[in-house]
Amino acid sequence: MLKHCLYGFFILLSFSGKSEVLSNIDSALRVLDKAAPDTNKLQLYTDLGESYYYINTDSALLFWQDGLKLANELIDNGKLKGVQVRKAGILNNLGAVSLKMGKMELSIDYFIESLKLKEVLGDKRGIGTTSNNIAYLLSTQSNYPEAIKYHKKAIKVRQEIEDSAGLGQSYNNMGYLYYSMDELDSALLAYEKSLELRKALKDERGIATVENNIGLVYADKGSLEEAYQYYKRALPYFRQAEDPHSLVTILGNIAGIESKLYDKKTALILAQEAYELANKIKSPEAIMNAAKALSEVQRSIGNYKEAFELFKVEIKMRDSIENASLEKEILRKEKDFELLQEKAADSIERSKQKELNDLKLAKINSENERLDAEHRRDQLKKYFLYGAIALIAAFALFWFNRFKLIQKQKTIIDEQKKNVEEQKNIIESQHQSISESISYAHLIQKASMPELRVESLFSDAGLMYKPRDVVSGDFYWLERDDNKVYFAVADCTGHGIPGAFISLIGTILLNEIYNSKNIRKPDAILNELNHLIQLTLSKPGIELRDGMDISFCSYDYDSKKLQFAGANNPIYIIRKGSAEVESIKADRQPIGRYSKQEDFTLHELQLAEGDTVYLMSDGFQDQFGGKDGKKFKISRLKKLLSEIVELPMDEQMQQLNAAFEDWCGDQEQLDDVCLIGARI
Repeated sequence: MLKHCLYGFFILLSFSGKSEVLSNIDSALRVLDKAAPDTNKLQLYTDLGESYYYINTDSALLFWQDGLKLANELIDNGKLKGVQVRKAGILNNLGAVSLKMGKMELSIDYFIESLKLKEVLGDKRGIGTTSNNIAYLLSTQSNYPEAIKYHKKAIKVRQEIEDSAGLGQSYNNMGYLYYSMDELDSALLAYEKSLELRKALKDERGIATVENNIGLVYADKGSLEEAYQYYKRALPYFRQAEDPHSLVTILGNIAGIESKLYDKKTALILAQEAYELANKIKSPEAIMNAAKALSEVQRSIGNYKEAFELFKVEIKMRDSIENASLEKEILRKEKDFELLQEKAADSIERSKQKELNDLKLAKINSENERLDAEHRRDQLKKYFLYGAIALIAAFALFWFNRFKLIQKQKTIIDEQKKNVEEQKNIIESQHQSISESISYAHLIQKASMPELRVESLFSDAGLMYKPRDVVSGDFYWLERDDNKVYFAVADCTGHGIPGAFISLIGTILLNEIYNSKNIRKPDAILNELNHLIQLTLSKPGIELRDGMDISFCSYDYDSKKLQFAGANNPIYIIRKGSAEVESIKADRQPIGRYSKQEDFTLHELQLAEGDTVYLMSDGFQDQFGGKDGKKFKISRLKKLLSEIVELPMDEQMQQLNAAFEDWCGDQEQLDDVCLIGARI
């Protein structure tokens, strides 16, 4: 189900309310050049910054910086009347434009200075504005508790000045923050306060926005019918409003519940509408969310091939969003390079054309002089001679100056080409550095893998390890002491570099638990791993949901007893002489942050010689492929294992690898694959 908030966060500028001077920006710039350094000029700097904020952030930044400098000079000279209020507004706006440009540390400094000055001045409306902005900045850093503190400050002053519109926005933003922290009851309370205020103001957009968000909270609480009613109430507004991003969200939210509770046909129509609209507005985030919603609906009605194609779109958009900053930088550098090349070519062409025009003009003038001289040869012979000499001298001087100008232009163009080449080399170096970093990350992950080989721990054992990328989010772990062996397969959140980070943390923590804490029982190991993962990935104001699914086993050589504990990952056993595959279920919770956590369960099983145990991640069974583009599924994998169980383990691994490659066909591998087989 597509679950996406429509939050009310946006940066608020301190507007002057005197924009009539900027009905003509060129005129305002001429006035600025002649203006004396007084409050009128300070007002012009403020107005020009506001005018450029949405069209050219660099220009807005420069005007407000100049305005801040002038405000400080006026204050130093004792001119305080009205200047401090404008300075506070300019500081707020500098924080806004710095945030827009990605300069987070500079932005928070400006906002805090603005807030302190507004508190001194008793500017309550301004305090509400800047507190909102600080809360937004903190929320972008996932520092939700601090963001809530600043929203509470904004709410307090907005209540004092009876700013109902501002209060409606603040409560909606508070709801979003509580929702992000999984504090659903607090989120619901904040949203309901926002809804009450916006209904009193007859704010249709605000009402629809909050209704969608309340629906989202009910959906997370499991009250899908309640959620559906709120979504449906919000839909009519977004259908008539010019806000396609929000319409994609609300359509996806409704389609998700329609497919689960009501009419799958209606769900398909709504999800298709959301997907078509997302592609129309060409928003990667909207396409990703709409593709996910439509994929889930298609899968619910058995259209697995269409679901798989949409799943690929979702993954592609997600990767596109994750790589957006790097791609934008590369595109910007390449564009600069192309523009400089074009400018260089245009400059040379214009120089040549001007030379030709000048030569033609000189030739025409010379010809006119010659005809005139012939006509008046007798009378003007002397003057013609002087004129010819002067013309030749002037032409020679003109040619010399043109030669110097062309040489200067050539020097500039050569310098520009040199700079562009340097930038190109920097980009290529960055590409090379990234590739080398990924390769080195692969070496680090490889070095962290167990020195033991699974084949050395059992009479017959094998490993299938197929990362989707250079580095993997799946890992396996092996240890042995005295008469026992310990082995595990883990599937971490994500794949590629993010997944590899979590897998490396998991390996390090398992080594710590085993070697330093001397914990040996699988359930106790997973309980401690869960505790340490949450400590590692949770800091004040930052709570990540990353973690892993894992199967962890210990086997006693003497008693032939197997102990097992699992986080979402079961194990499979095939007894000697039997084709039946036994599934030993894991606990339905991951390693990592989870809403309902309990201690992990210990399973004890008596094995006999010839029995075979399999541990695996979900990458094999979740792979799409085959002639119908469907998932391989665990049922098909269990059947395959029962067919090949009598083979030596190295041949089993070959058969599994061949089956996986054959199933993929032309499809890309979608996830990491890790599987251990061990015969007792």
